[in-house]
Amino acid sequence: MSGLLLLLLLPALLTGRAADPSRPQRATHATRPRFQAEVTAFIEADRTYAALHLEVPYAQLCFRRDSCGVYRASFEWIVHVYSKRREIHADAWPETLVVADRRALWGERQRHARSLLFDLAPGPYEIEVILSEPNSGHGGSLRLATEVPFPVPGQVRLGSVLVGRCGLSGRLVTLRADPRVRSRFDSPAAGICAYTELYHPALRLDSVDVRWQLHSETSAALIDRGRARVSAGDDLTRLHWPLPIAADALDAFQLQVEVTAESLRVAGETRFSVQSGEDPPLDAFFRDHLRVLEYIAEEDEVRALEMAAPRDRARLWEAFWAERDPTPGSQVNEFKREFFRRLNYANAEFGLGRPGWRTDRGRIYIRHGEPDQIERYPFRIEGPPMEIWHYERLGRRYVFLDQRGYGVYELVSPE
Repeated sequence: MSGLLLLLLLPALLTGRAADPSRPQRATHATRPRFQAEVTAFIEADRTYAALHLEVPYAQLCFRRDSCGVYRASFEWIVHVYSKRREIHADAWPETLVVADRRALWGERQRHARSLLFDLAPGPYEIEVILSEPNSGHGGSLRLATEVPFPVPGQVRLGSVLVGRCGLSGRLVTLRADPRVRSRFDSPAAGICAYTELYHPALRLDSVDVRWQLHSETSAALIDRGRARVSAGDDLTRLHWPLPIAADALDAFQLQVEVTAESLRVAGETRFSVQSGEDPPLDAFFRDHLRVLEYIAEEDEVRALEMAAPRDRARLWEAFWAERDPTPGSQVNEFKREFFRRLNYANAEFGLGRPGWRTDRGRIYIRHGEPDQIERYPFRIEGPPMEIWHYERLGRRYVFLDQRGYGVYELVSPE
């Protein structure tokens, strides 16, 4: 068993049934501290594995200031592996995180991630993950189901379909721990590629055919499709190809993959999102985000865009931002770029059951940007979890309470 680092986004609830090994199985623990876990099955030569990837945001942990003036959080990952309801493995991994000040707890990248690799025989398993935080007395657990595939001679299996920056190399078990393999991207500028591998032990192939389709999850429209013929390896064939993601993409995507080897056919899929781009697809923005402009514009301006005919939207859109361009005549509209950076951040960081920009924290962040200081109190004896945002440059302070304990912070005091 070895440890790997992984940054994981895009959690989803998981049922307890046996899982398709071609798809990563994800789950999110719903009570404090909330954490995410994903398990993916692998074949490596004649051995089989399950890789468990864990992540907890800093903001979910109890950081306490020590005598040296730094903030420290201590917790422990405990993992139990069950086969047919019998425990076959148990271990614990203590963790200690140290940050210089509270500002270091802010931001979407302020998360702790760990990956663990289990050498398991083929078959179905249940994996129980426990996060224990003794300093606060909090913790929680979840279970994930997975099935480690049999490397059957004469048959083919498709590994997990991963999405990451182009130009990566290595086996899936290595790529899965690479932070450049993501489920959410800030920008497609550096190129986004798909990675998978076909297992075909004792089956000699000259080539394999790959077909793929890329769909928008927002509109269900087909973005693009492609096919390729790839020379086959001995027992395993690595597959990778670029995805046609526009430079101005702002969408969630579903990638469907089908691989054919002689008369054998296997399929897999994955989902990912791109939440950047100064100019989003207008159809999607007008449908899903138009009212966010109320945070920076007058009601009549937003209404004019809302009532515009589709043929007039592009022209009115350009005029709307041109009026706010601090450097007219330059190639970059800094105001617009910063607005969409804040919007993307709010959607990624504050969305829980609804778009992040519709939350109180999302609204304040989009209007004012990153606070100068944030006080976080996730575990309070005297009341619900609280955050206090200080905008010293504006002379403002905002107090948010998580009244229901589900991570939805509501504004209770603007001063």
